[in-house]
Amino acid sequence: MNLESWQRLKDLYAAALRLPIEERERFIQEAAKDDDYVRNEALAMLRVTMADPHFLEQDTAPLAKGQVITDRFRIEEFISRGGMGKVYRATDLELNRTVAVKTVRSRPFIEEHLRVRIRQEAQLISKLNHPAICTLYDVRSHKGVDYLIMEFLEG
Repeated sequence: MNLESWQRLKDLYAAALRLPIEERERFIQEAAKDDDYVRNEALAMLRVTMADPHFLEQDTAPLAKGQVITDRFRIEEFISRGGMGKVYRATDLELNRTVAVKTVRSRPFIEEHLRVRIRQEAQLISKLNHPAICTLYDVRSHKGVDYLIMEFLEG
């Protein structure tokens, strides 16, 4: 998926969520009728949300300053909270560089097919190189939580 498709998917999904429940699927079908991939992904995201309306509110346990995950990344500070998890500034102990560590829901909250999809998306994202996108370095799991290890950008 290219950057334009990803942005279109996010915008379409966000717009659909602002509509009454009974209008959402029809809206996506019509708005993305020219793009099978975006339409199918938006509908899949919508179905997950409809099956579990609190999906995005479920959370992972906070990481503590100084905690080391996957025997490699030392947490330095909490940065932000997003729709899919929390972001921390961390030190890569192996390469001695600052990275961003993003939690991606604990395993009890994510079905296996969604974890597979996250990994597939991570593979695609890791191939992107654009000034507006931070570089994805790795995907790791630690104590039942999946993490995206990314380039750390100030601000």
